[in-house]
Amino acid sequence: FFFLRFNEYYIKTNSQNGQAETVLRMEYILQNASHRPGCILKNKIDKPLIALLIESIISEQLNQQIYHQKITEQIVNTIITVVARNIALKLPKNIKESTGEMVLEILHYIQENIFNPKELKSDRISVHFNISLHYLGKYFKKQTGETL
Repeated sequence: FFFLRFNEYYIKTNSQNGQAETVLRMEYILQNASHRPGCILKNKIDKPLIALLIESIISEQLNQQIYHQKITEQIVNTIITVVARNIALKLPKNIKESTGEMVLEILHYIQENIFNPKELKSDRISVHFNISLHYLGKYFKKQTGETL
């Protein structure tokens, strides 16, 4: 089991050091990650890759050779990219990083309530997100290319 935590310092440092893309990727992960238990890696070929990357981080931290900090940062950025890919694989095909945040929240709501059909009715979703029932369907179709 490996737990990787990003604190405010890491995010701020990466934002200032030209790593804006990495920060955006982390935000994408955090906004779209399901909070259900279990492994976030759904792509089987990524599991051994992540295992090797984690072993590399541990090795770098134990050995503390020259440039170990920079190498560790690069490995962490690679892990972030792989996790983002796995989350993207769980989203509908038409969802991109630029998709509106509201539709991503709606998709997350649908995933959370998949076994509670009453909560998946359009009127319940529109009330939950405080948007008009008529607009909800059009917005969802425009953002995802699929009907609600």
